[in-house]
Parts: sequence; structure tokens; C-alpha cells
Amino acid sequence: MSLNFKPYLAKGQSYKGGRVRKEGENKVYKLSSNENPIGASQKVLEVVKENAHLIFEYPEASNFELNHALKKHYNGVMEAGQFVATNGGVASIELIARGFLEPGSEFIYTAPGFLAIKDFGYRLGAKPVCVELPCDNFRLDPDLLLARISPKTAIVYLSNPNNPTGSCEPKEAIDYIVENLPSHVLLILDEVYWHFVEGDDHPLGYRYVKEKKNVICINSFSKAYGMAGLRVGYAYSTPSISNYLQHFRRPFMINMLSVKAAVAALEDKQFLNTTIDTVNEGKKYLYRCLNDLGIKYWKSQANFILVKLDLPAHVFEDF
Repeated sequence: MSLNFKPYLAKGQSYKGGRVRKEGENKVYKLSSNENPIGASQKVLEVVKENAHLIFEYPEASNFELNHALKKHYNGVMEAGQFVATNGGVASIELIARGFLEPGSEFIYTAPGFLAIKDFGYRLGAKPVCVELPCDNFRLDPDLLLARISPKTAIVYLSNPNNPTGSCEPKEAIDYIVENLPSHVLLILDEVYWHFVEGDDHPLGYRYVKEKKNVICINSFSKAYGMAGLRVGYAYSTPSISNYLQHFRRPFMINMLSVKAAVAALEDKQFLNTTIDTVNEGKKYLYRCLNDLGIKYWKSQANFILVKLDLPAHVFEDF
């Protein structure tokens, strides 16, 4: 009798991150993973050092400290139990996929887009349904997306701002999708890059959660907070959805130092504001440079810029 290798597990591709900086390459500016250009908060570094001697102990399993810090961060509009701490934003996507996808179900994603949901969906035997974004402005047609929903659809995944396009859907579009979403469908709003959005028309998902909509939001400490190496993120949703996810979330998912660092990061608002200003000023500088070079690009609401080159991507990467 042969082993029962699940055929759908082999369909997904392993996530490929950006290149790792090699030892001795301190003068290399690594841009491949959208990391924070100014590093991490000094308060974060200090709290990691202060607690390093405690790494022989297990962390508190429920992430009580971080969840309550997040409740305070969102001004108490949600309870601490509505936050589900994970080992980064990608781990949140995987957790949600495990909870709502199964063989025979379907999930909707947009392209170009962050493909983690596609890979995890494949590995669970679910069918991907792609909604293409027009390359002139990468703006989503809400009616087109809603038309792709079927009785088998379990998840609709939207990254807003979107990776890799930097485009951002306005509140009106997300409101329309949420109001017309069938009751059997969960909307995932990936908010990892929301800190960099300029303007007042960005729809943060907690407003839908307060209204008890079938919406779950994903956030990360990797980008704006400069903590990609510590791998800490979180999801939040209605009490019923959050409680459901907590039931099969891995115990001790977040290490002690990551929890302490995340709490310190939330308290250091000056560092966050400096990061946002640095990124947004840097984008303006790069727009001018790209204009001078005659390189086509799309203005971004994230901390990266999508460009169109006249050479293959792998050739550009090897420069």
C-alpha cells in the first residue's frame, strides 16, 4: 500500500520571499520585501534586549498582553478577544484558509495580487477564481467581482492597498461589496499597507466588523513597524469569527519577544509617523527620478512602486 500523498497539496507553489542580504553586504539597500527603510523603533530594540533573558520560558498562550494593547490601539471599538495574533500576516491568511476552505469550495482573488491565498487554497483542495484588474489603473470593478461569486464561494480576498500594484479601492467600492456579499461568503481585507495611504477615503475594516458583517481583516508589524524579522501580525473580526479561529490556532504561535516588541511598537507613535513621512517623501523623489528616466510607473498608496521595464524581470533583478 502506497502513502496517501494528497494531489492538491502539490499544486501550490512555495512562497518565495525577497533575497536575503548576504553577510558583509551592509551597504546594500534591500528593497525586495518592502521592509521598513529606517529599521525598527528604538523602543522595540530596547524591550527585546530587556526581555531576552526570559527566552527559556514559554510565552503566555492567549497573547493577552498584545490583544489588550490592540484593543487600546483601536480606541476600544473592539474587545480584546476579537484579535487573533499570528506569526505574521501570511500566517493569518493560512489560518483563515484552513478555517473556511475545503475540497470543492471556491475562493476569489484579484490579479495582479498577493498570491498567498491562492497557494493556501490550492493546498486545501479549493478552486481559485481570478478577477483580473485592468492594467491602466488596476482598479477593481465591484460588480464584476460579485458576479463571480457562486454557491461554492467561501472566501473573497482583497488586498487594500494592493500588492504589487499599490492601488487602493475607495470606501464606496468596499461598502458596495460588503453590502452585496452573500451571507455564506467571508470577505478578507488585507490591510498590511494601510498606514501609507494618503487621503481620507480609505475604508478600514473595523467599521464593517462593528456592524457584524462577514469581514475579517489582516494586519502586520512587518512593514510600517519595521519588525519583519520577528514575524508578528494579527487578524480581527466579529466575536463569532474570531472565536472560531482561536479554536484551531496553534498554541504558542507568537514568541515572547515578538509580543513585547509589538506592544512597544504600538506605543511608539512618533516612530510610526516618521516611517510614514519617510516613505511618502521617498515615493515623491522616486516619481521624479522615474519621470526623468522615462520609465512608466503607477503611483502607489503603499511603500513600493510598480514599474514597467523594457527588459525581463530576472535580468533587472540580477543587476
